[in-house]
Amino acid sequence: MKSLIVILFVGLLSGCSKSNVAGPVEKAQSNVAQAIEQALKNQDFRLYASTGRSLVLPGISGAGRKKALALCGHKPMKGTGDVIKQEKQRGEMKKKFAFMAEYNRRMLEICQQKKGKA
Repeated sequence: MKSLIVILFVGLLSGCSKSNVAGPVEKAQSNVAQAIEQALKNQDFRLYASTGRSLVLPGISGAGRKKALALCGHKPMKGTGDVIKQEKQRGEMKKKFAFMAEYNRRMLEICQQKKGKA
């Protein structure tokens, strides 16, 4: 009986140890890196924008927005409209906006290097 308890205890402890599986932050950064790599292969320096009623470039400040748009252009991110019907959509939208913000910050730097300073 004692050995069974020890085995269960060790099993529980090993199950709580840190695994090598990437967390959500690392996975998102990996996805951004892959998207940028693909865009560079296609020579596509456009920034992601929301598909709502007004043009939003996540990750780009208001002052630099016009310059960034003129220099790099934009492409719409599907599923980022301004109408949310379910709570699940809110979570998905937050993930997309976080992805777009990181992508846009990185791509703007690349775009400025390739096309000239904004």
